[in-house]
Amino acid sequence: MKKVILIPLLTLLLYGADTQEKISYTTKIGKIEFNISTKEVYTEFSLQNASKLEIFANEKISKIDSTSATIEIENNAAKKFAGRKRQLKTQIPSVTKIEPVLIYKDGIKQIATGEINLKIKKGYNISEVIKGYSFNIKPVLFNTNIFTLSSKKISTEELFSFITKLQQDKRVKFAEPNFIREIKPFTNDPFFNSQWAIKNQGFLGGHQGQA
Repeated sequence: MKKVILIPLLTLLLYGADTQEKISYTTKIGKIEFNISTKEVYTEFSLQNASKLEIFANEKISKIDSTSATIEIENNAAKKFAGRKRQLKTQIPSVTKIEPVLIYKDGIKQIATGEINLKIKKGYNISEVIKGYSFNIKPVLFNTNIFTLSSKKISTEELFSFITKLQQDKRVKFAEPNFIREIKPFTNDPFFNSQWAIKNQGFLGGHQGQA
């Protein structure tokens, strides 16, 4: 009788474990892993097509700037992100980019922007290190041998794969994705609510009551 009860329970637990899709990259100190959100995706679009996305997403859209936003997706049967991406692209072809919303172990959501912060060791050339890859290269001011690499075309999966490869390159000091990360305001100041001076009064174009 116990076997009849335990086997279906074990099957249920294994099935539940498979439903959470993960993605990761490897650094010199170990693997950095994220869960892929099943409810939200990150999108990029032209300024001309912003209104189309707003109509499609209705109130389920959170603007990041004028040409990017996260949207909540409903009734999407695809279990994997790739399937959800294909379905969403069919529904709103005006979107230029669809990427996963990543959830770190602390529960904070973040998005890979297609950028890498890279430092190479002295004596090496950045062009040789990224040879064969199409990135815009921007030196970081006042920091020798540190660069920001950026590409609008690279996917999150490709970005993580390339970072893992860079970490194995002896010419590289470090390589990390540049994320957009959700802000979780926090203070342990017991008198925070009494600090009237930091309250937004709506001056200079601000919105009263907002941070």
